[in-house]
Amino acid sequence: MVKKYNAHVSAFDFSREAINLAHESFGSPNIHFSVRGMDENFPEENNSVDLVLDIMASFSLSDFDRKKYISEINRVLKPGGLMYLRTLAKEGDKNAAYLIKNNPGPEADTYIHPTLGSSERVFSEKVLREQYSPFFEILFIEKKSGYQKFNNQSYKRNYWNVYLQKKA
Repeated sequence: MVKKYNAHVSAFDFSREAINLAHESFGSPNIHFSVRGMDENFPEENNSVDLVLDIMASFSLSDFDRKKYISEINRVLKPGGLMYLRTLAKEGDKNAAYLIKNNPGPEADTYIHPTLGSSERVFSEKVLREQYSPFFEILFIEKKSGYQKFNNQSYKRNYWNVYLQKKA
């Protein structure tokens, strides 16, 4: 988007390593990289952003922090602005069911990742709709399967691809 549309991009992650790698791979004067949590206020002004991409990032937030995160997205997106969300799906994910049972997390549908030690959440379609519908129209939602590799073993995981538009 930076090259094709001369877009201005804000990219952030809580991991210094991830930001350094992104900067090395995609560095541009039009991309502002920062290390920060998704539960912090966004530095953008109200109604100033056209598009938000959340690709496997916010599933580690607590329910409290997720509410703040969704509110911040609503604040910075322009009316009619778009959001793409890719996150973990609960339905039909045997690995998620195993993790919730054997490594339960602090909230419903969460587990403590056995390798990373972080809390992760899987979402039912109902919960996704409940959380995002107050601010967004869900344009399209689909469940897909893919594989994650940990400790040289592949695990089938289910994901939601959600396309949203900020309500006017």
